[in-house]
Amino acid sequence: MDAGSLEDVIALHRVTKKEPIINEDLLAKMVLQMLCGLTYLHSKNILHRDIKPANVLLNFKGEVKLSDFGISRELPQEI
Repeated sequence: MDAGSLEDVIALHRVTKKEPIINEDLLAKMVLQMLCGLTYLHSKNILHRDIKPANVLLNFKGEVKLSDFGISRELPQEI
């Protein structure tokens, strides 16, 4: 992902002290993509367990991907 992580964007904002790079409309679209990804994972009985800005990857097309499944967990199958 060519825009780095959400953590990178937040750090850049803190350093430059400028207006936020991500406006509310774009942020809402990012959150929707994250929720769609989590919904997909949950449909496959996978729990991510480590959602944080460093694990939200971005690109310049506005796409979002969740990363770092190191502590994810498979949920028990429903009976």
